[in-house]
Amino acid sequence: MADFDPNAGPTSRWLWRLAKITEDNHATWGGSGVTDHGALTGLADDDHAQYLNSARHTAITGNPHGTTAAQVGADASGTAAAAVASHVAAGDPHTQYLLESAVSAFGLTLIDDADAAGARTTLGAAAASHAHPASDISDSTVAGRNMLTAADVAAQKALLAYTTGDIGAQPTDATLAALAGLDASAGLLEQTGADAFTKRAMGVGASTSVLTRADGDGRFAALSHTHPASQISDSTAAGRSMLTAADAAAQRALLSLGTGALVNITVSTTAPGSPSVGDLWVDTN
Repeated sequence: MADFDPNAGPTSRWLWRLAKITEDNHATWGGSGVTDHGALTGLADDDHAQYLNSARHTAITGNPHGTTAAQVGADASGTAAAAVASHVAAGDPHTQYLLESAVSAFGLTLIDDADAAGARTTLGAAAASHAHPASDISDSTVAGRNMLTAADVAAQKALLAYTTGDIGAQPTDATLAALAGLDASAGLLEQTGADAFTKRAMGVGASTSVLTRADGDGRFAALSHTHPASQISDSTAAGRSMLTAADAAAQRALLSLGTGALVNITVSTTAPGSPSVGDLWVDTN
């Protein structure tokens, strides 16, 4: 009670009295009062008739507030209902639509189809893109259908009991078959085995290519060609020196021969007929 001063003014005196009453009552009543709202009695009683509840709302009829259609932006009473009634009574109020009565019974069976497939079933029609088995070809024969459905050429020949003799053809030959398997490119044909052939290109494009006379390929020498002394595989250095010496004097120098090597020596039992100065004659008698 120290929080309120009863002499501070009317409001403070009122609050002080309210607190005093509450305090006194609490002291008198103790702490045994109802603390749960749901435990209070008389909750279902209609003690406040000035408020609108479900029962009183349901009992309201007419227009108790006198609200006009203009006040709420609505049509005058009965205007909308009359318009709806007139619309319903009209024989064809929507001329842009087709009347059900104008649709035939068959047309109605199409209208309720869920999709194009259903409509085709109703019409007994097929899709624009479709296929047929051979049996559906109306003017086909059994023999024709067998040929049409044969797995391959061999099966078709078997159906015809075909042999090469039927057309005067040569029987299948392994060599001819191998030759027929070669491509159309130019080249030199080489047999590499029994019924086995390969084609070697002409020119210098690959190591297996066959040279022509016009090909300038370093793999082969021309028919007319030369070699230096160093390319004579079984020559010696002394032999190559003699082979490449400029003249006879150079060759004699290589052999360390003096001028005596230039003297003509005749070995015979008779003297030479016309000896030259410096010639030697060795008489063998």
